[in-house]
Amino acid sequence: MNLQTTGDLITFTLRLSNVNGQGQTPSAQDSNDGLTLLQSLMASWQRRRWLVWDLADTSVISTGAMSYTVGPGGDFSITRPDKIDSAFARMLPGSSQGIGGDFSIDFSNDFNINGGLITVIPGWNLPTSPVGLAPGTYWDDGGILALTPGQPPLSQGSGPTFIDYPLAIISAREEYNRIAIKGLSTFPSAAFYDAAFPTGSVYFWPVPPAGQFELHIATKGVLPVYTTLTDDLNLPPEYVEALIWTLAVRFAVMFGTAPMPAHVGAMQQALSVLRMANVQIPEAVIPTFGRRGSGGAPASQSPGFNSGGMW
Repeated sequence: MNLQTTGDLITFTLRLSNVNGQGQTPSAQDSNDGLTLLQSLMASWQRRRWLVWDLADTSVISTGAMSYTVGPGGDFSITRPDKIDSAFARMLPGSSQGIGGDFSIDFSNDFNINGGLITVIPGWNLPTSPVGLAPGTYWDDGGILALTPGQPPLSQGSGPTFIDYPLAIISAREEYNRIAIKGLSTFPSAAFYDAAFPTGSVYFWPVPPAGQFELHIATKGVLPVYTTLTDDLNLPPEYVEALIWTLAVRFAVMFGTAPMPAHVGAMQQALSVLRMANVQIPEAVIPTFGRRGSGGAPASQSPGFNSGGMW
């Protein structure tokens, strides 16, 4: 079976469905109807994570805006997605942001010259260079001090080390509306995607200050969009069988007949192969920002929110 184009696929499936006989050329109407079914099928598959083989990472530099457009020609210039699967914020060299109430990172000096990332095994003395502070004294020279169990210290002057901070995904407008101070500008913790059509918008909260973060979103990769009967299928081999049997079932429905049980079974088996190949299940993680005090957030609330609408 050597199906290279959409026309090859549709001709083969029409013969498989007994619409056409061996060696018979499909009518122009049947071929065009088959192309319409194929287009709607691919659009439906695009919305299912387990039918898309990868996630695409896209980023923009923060501008201080509350929201960024998502779609062709937007801030995130990609095909409009139905949802955001994950997001993170990357702190850029030269930025200065507080973390928590009693610890801050100061990048006010030159990051490349002043040390980059310094890692220390717990129990070791804190570094005293390049500013010559006494052992045990916290230093502030434009780098980061990190405790890394079991790892030897990295040499100073290793250059900038980018740190990525995962963002919680707010899945509904109703939850985003519960945030009391939407214009709060500081270190971002979450992202909400409004899947408006034709251009969506993603809101980061708190609002990332201009020029201090690279904002990343992960969305489903784009499946091929077919427009003619001569388009190359351009799909992994395992997708072809799933398309054949799914189209065969849809052709039966289109022509007013019951789908053959053998065709339905073959379709389900082929789709199961795609599911096993593509599904990725992340481990469950309880966000630390969702905890209040030592007791954690009440189980009845959504992660990260309290009854007052603030995190």
